[in-house]
Amino acid sequence: MGIKVFEFLRRNPGTTPEQFEAEWRDVYAPLLTNNPDLRRHVKRYEINNRLVSDSDRPRTDVEVRDDGWDAVAVLWFDSVDEMRALSSEPAMAAVRQRSPEFHQEERLIVVTEDPEIIVSTPKRDEAGAKMLCILRRNAALDLDTFHHHWLTHHGSLFQDIPELREPLLGYDQKPRPA
Repeated sequence: MGIKVFEFLRRNPGTTPEQFEAEWRDVYAPLLTNNPDLRRHVKRYEINNRLVSDSDRPRTDVEVRDDGWDAVAVLWFDSVDEMRALSSEPAMAAVRQRSPEFHQEERLIVVTEDPEIIVSTPKRDEAGAKMLCILRRNAALDLDTFHHHWLTHHGSLFQDIPELREPLLGYDQKPRPA
């Protein structure tokens, strides 16, 4: 079983999206990626900056307020133990110390297991944009029923209907929280 951690971040006031992206890519992320003691715990580290045009995009009736998230970090781990081991590393102190200079303190963190692959094409890693949806289930459904429905009914639509499947380079579902 693998683990993915999605960490939603907001840039500090007065920081432009371009400054935020450059700071993350050139200063903040290398604190983790250039340190062998930290890097050994992480299988993959993604930086997903929000498209500037998405901030003022008209929302659909079913979308909730997005609370101004500017980016999502995605860290992949082999296990929950590896995720915890990263947090325990003494070298994480430098990452934590730099955080307030880089982003606001409040974060949204979602931990999931390996996804179910719904659609995968050879060009998957060449995608120019990624859409990440985190859903809130209907309170009348238990968690297992919700995940089963989302995977078998919603996911199968994208497998069975060419008009839905063909524009996609990839589609994953994280069926259960870790």
